[in-house]
Amino acid sequence: CQALILKLPLNISVEYCGEIDASHVIEIFSWFELFVFPTFGENYGHVVFESLTSGTPVLISDQTPWNSSADGAVSILPLTDPLYWAAAIDRHARLSVDERLELKSLASNYARDYLKECNVVQKTRHLFSSLLLQSSRLSES
Repeated sequence: CQALILKLPLNISVEYCGEIDASHVIEIFSWFELFVFPTFGENYGHVVFESLTSGTPVLISDQTPWNSSADGAVSILPLTDPLYWAAAIDRHARLSVDERLELKSLASNYARDYLKECNVVQKTRHLFSSLLLQSSRLSES
């Protein structure tokens, strides 16, 4: 990454800060206005959820299982055209302060609603209950 950073045009500023301790990830995401993640593939993309949880909207590739949100908290773009990504970043940069704050709120709401809708706690409990039941049946045999 550092080699690529050195090749960027002068109008683009990047600061490499090194590794981040896991306990600070959400706090650090909250400092930023947009998470740009042009990944070639993710089976889930935990970093996307971390970004949304922090209130930072995401711009991600169509190579993830995430879906675009109508409110702009999550925007999905194909990897085929870098200019399309540049235009999306430029559009975000032109938002007013109030629009950016609203988008951060929408990102937080998206994460909260996602957790409610996916019932992750209930699904995990069900998984463990099923495994315990299966284990007890096997030990009875």
